Amino acid sequence: MPTETELKLAIEGAHQMRAATRRMRSCLQLYRTLIPKTVSSAINNGIRRAADALGPTRDRDVFIEETLQALGQALCPPMSACYDTLGVAAWRDGHCAGKGNHR
Repeated sequence: MPTETELKLAIEGAHQMRAATRRMRSCLQLYRTLIPKTVSSAINNGIRRAADALGPTRDRDVFIEETLQALGQALCPPMSACYDTLGVAAWRDGHCAGKGNHR
């Protein structure tokens, strides 16, 4: 089972990857007149597939960070133990379920 630190690093990593895909697609759009259409389309499709694969992971991570944190605060005021347990379990379950689902 991952530690809280490992969980936070994984969550941040998924967020950074999604942000990077948006930046790459923006760069392709910016330089579209300099890159042949066939090349930019192939690159853009690859970036889009990566972003699509990361979408469910990021959705789960936002759920863990925002929804479970609020739930933990509401249900058990010394929320650290409750939230950590829920967050790690949700991350583990989503991580295990996501294996092999990438394109």
